[in-house]
Amino acid sequence: NVGGRFYLAMPDVSALRQLLSLWDRWARNEDLGTGYAPFKHVFAQLRRLRPWGAEDRISDETISYWKEETAREPDRPVRTEVELWFHENQARRQQSSQSFATLVSESGGVVVSEAIIEEIAYHGVLIDIPANELSALMERRGVYLALADEVMFLRPQSLLIGSLEPELTEDSTPRNNVEEPTRNKPIAALFDGVPVQGHDLLAERLIIDDPDDLSSQAIVSRRIHGTAMSSLILHGDRNIVEPPLTRLLYVRPLMFASADGIERTEDNRLLIDTIYRAIIRIKGSNGEEPAAPTVFLVNLSIGDIRRPFSRLISP
Repeated sequence: NVGGRFYLAMPDVSALRQLLSLWDRWARNEDLGTGYAPFKHVFAQLRRLRPWGAEDRISDETISYWKEETAREPDRPVRTEVELWFHENQARRQQSSQSFATLVSESGGVVVSEAIIEEIAYHGVLIDIPANELSALMERRGVYLALADEVMFLRPQSLLIGSLEPELTEDSTPRNNVEEPTRNKPIAALFDGVPVQGHDLLAERLIIDDPDDLSSQAIVSRRIHGTAMSSLILHGDRNIVEPPLTRLLYVRPLMFASADGIERTEDNRLLIDTIYRAIIRIKGSNGEEPAAPTVFLVNLSIGDIRRPFSRLISP
């Protein structure tokens, strides 16, 4: 059962107070006055009408995430994604950023990363919240992080985590039945884990663009998801005998498996910033040459297990 909410932007505090006054009068079955009768039909559809507050900033999913993290390591700070209200004015954005950074510092927290993407009106910050602040936040009590005007949402950190899939076996298809790759420019891109580039099914078929050098951190034996997805795109279902694609596939690694063997995105960067930079790099910007200008299809076949689709779509 997913509850629904509507958010209404008011021109000023006076208008908000007037709306709340109408709601209170309607709840007491009082007359709303001349010209306000249509509000009766609106109010009849609502369960509650209230100002924006901690209940909006901190979702149930966020509280569940904090509880899980503190249960696992009670004294460890919890990494949390914060979305700030975006301001069109650059000076106002800088002021908001500085005010929030001061607030985090005064709470004993640390700002890990920050991203401002004007094209989609996004201003996000990745922070570590100290354990002693979390109990009040989970109860949505009067904690500055829950009440700060700059804060729109506090959310679990977005991470892409690859599922554990069977590794590919070496290609046993006779070479004379496999169409050789060409140097045709790619039209498709794959955002995924670091693949095994030298695998028999993938050799000379991939363009690996790895500006973050995730390949140097990725254990070869655990390069599962990116390898499997590269094969699926290039060869399709291996149970069906059909020729593979002859165009090269552009691959931008976003995940890597380190010592724990689980493929995931970097935990010290905002995921939306990582994906945005990857897209911009393909087409080029700010004087930088495009990495793959012919690409117009992008496959991102990984979900964020901490952000189920409910209520609001993520940035």
